[in-house]
Amino acid sequence: MKLKITRTHLWLVLIASILLAGMMGQPVATAADPTADMIENGMLATMKLWILGPDNKSIGGCSGTAVDASGLILTNFHCVGQTDLYGKDSSARKMKDGELFHPQGLLLVGPTLSPKQTPKPTYVAQFVVGNTHLDVAVIKIVSMFTQGQKLPDPLPLVLITRGDSDKVNVGDFVATVGYPGVGGPLVSYLTGQISGFDDQDGDGELDSLKTTANIAAGNSGGLGMNGQGEQIGISTWGISKNGEKIDRFKMINIAEPYIQRALQIKTVSGDSGVPTGPTPKPPSTTTTTKPTFGALQFGSDFQDGKLVGAGQTLPTGIKKIVGAFEFAAMRQGQDWGYVWTLDGQEVAGKSSGNAWKDDASGLFTVSLTNGGKALPDGAYQVTLYIGGAVASQGAVTVGKTTTPPVKQTPPPQTGGAGSVIKGQIVDADTQRGIFDALVLLLKPGVTIAEFDEALDSGDPDSLVAAQATTDQDGNYQTAPALARGKAYSVIIVAKGYQFRAFENGLEIKSDDAAVIKMNPVALQKR
Repeated sequence: MKLKITRTHLWLVLIASILLAGMMGQPVATAADPTADMIENGMLATMKLWILGPDNKSIGGCSGTAVDASGLILTNFHCVGQTDLYGKDSSARKMKDGELFHPQGLLLVGPTLSPKQTPKPTYVAQFVVGNTHLDVAVIKIVSMFTQGQKLPDPLPLVLITRGDSDKVNVGDFVATVGYPGVGGPLVSYLTGQISGFDDQDGDGELDSLKTTANIAAGNSGGLGMNGQGEQIGISTWGISKNGEKIDRFKMINIAEPYIQRALQIKTVSGDSGVPTGPTPKPPSTTTTTKPTFGALQFGSDFQDGKLVGAGQTLPTGIKKIVGAFEFAAMRQGQDWGYVWTLDGQEVAGKSSGNAWKDDASGLFTVSLTNGGKALPDGAYQVTLYIGGAVASQGAVTVGKTTTPPVKQTPPPQTGGAGSVIKGQIVDADTQRGIFDALVLLLKPGVTIAEFDEALDSGDPDSLVAAQATTDQDGNYQTAPALARGKAYSVIIVAKGYQFRAFENGLEIKSDDAAVIKMNPVALQKR
């Protein structure tokens, strides 16, 4: 939810200034180890994930890493669905390779707000794209966990720069950051070395880094960080033999094509269809009156109510692709449509003009054929529409020739391109945190007077570079990231407190950390 700033809003609660002293000093790094700031940045970029089953109840835990400000989180595929990479599913569900644990591919997400604070279910995320054989998945935050709340715009996420796993050598420093069950409810940071390389799926291409760092259950999908504070891997798996164990990170380079593909896939935020509530075990049903299409799953056919050969990668030579999805609250005659693309080019379907003739809820399929001939190998995508608006989207690959290359040097990264500000607003008398204070950082060069004039013109939002709202304890974290090497004027809005203003009060240097911690700011009551 992007806050609309008005003079009424500001002056009802008064404008306060910020005491911008006491930025935390940065420890000197050794050649092998990351700095304290890098370690904390890695922890804050790490997410706690609650895996949801078909009944919307938590069935396990994993970890993930925020990789894009739009809400993309990188994790393992085995955190969202079945991969036969570790053997066939032996549970009662007998899930097939590529089948998602939740029919809509939903998970709950709890950001790490502090290494000393237990994360809480805050967001609902949905599977976007992945690969079962590489055990890589990208999910995206699509709604808030608490019913009735809107997603912040922008999302207050801490991102991490992605390194180049092809440059990793045996003996290099590495750390795993995540939420292993044996480590309790708080985030854990465990160090080790790169001890070798591995080809988990046996295709002749290296995809994993062996490590002496301990990757326990729950760490899956979490951060593998090098000595420069960059992500070089995804905490994933290990092999135990004769009481000994060697753990593995998935190389970050094999995940890069899927991150880039996820950036091109637009998902719909809003009512995700997942129940909400105060605990990681939400109720099993939710009533919705909004027509919705769920996440897509793919196969080469649909028989006896099930997909045939379900997966995110289908074999060369198939003559049909079937996309199956759940739908809810649809009305007879409702306008809908679908569009198929191959390697980005539209090949079939239309976005509107179809009248819905099925039931109000259930399972539906769309398919693509090639006149009885084999479909070309390539990257396919289908977009579903309701009333001309995008309702769901999914991607599937046919054959291996167009599968993204295993080795790919990541493009220039955005994760480390700026800094976010973390701190606390407290009452000057009690030293207790002030709830719902608004922290505004103006764009470089914008003065307090110019912002004041913009309040009268009705366009103050265009002058704001970043903002944050404090939580129950007065803590805040600004978003989006602020460009380094610039100075910012800062305003804090806190109801019932005296106002002050500080011109160009925050200077971010070119070598400042990705997360800048401020001393608590005390405000005096009126």
